[in-house]
Amino acid sequence: MKRFQESNWIVKLWRLRHYIYIPFRFLSYKLRGGDDFPNDKTPWSVLVGSAQCDMNWNYTSEEVNEYISKNRDDDRSNLNTHGDVDEY
Repeated sequence: MKRFQESNWIVKLWRLRHYIYIPFRFLSYKLRGGDDFPNDKTPWSVLVGSAQCDMNWNYTSEEVNEYISKNRDDDRSNLNTHGDVDEY
């Protein structure tokens, strides 16, 4: 099975059906008294991750490293542009 990112739009649309289940699974979890998590965001995030796994939505290590280095460079540039307090 191809990765989600490499699929055509018909396959992507078909795989996005897994997102439809999230609210129903969340409500069934809450109605059954599920309070294992400290807040409501955690089970929702777990369900989104489960749906993305079912869709075969994954990233290669090169994509992850590229994303991290890009964000690290952006953070450093923000520090350099806003780090001068003497201007105010």
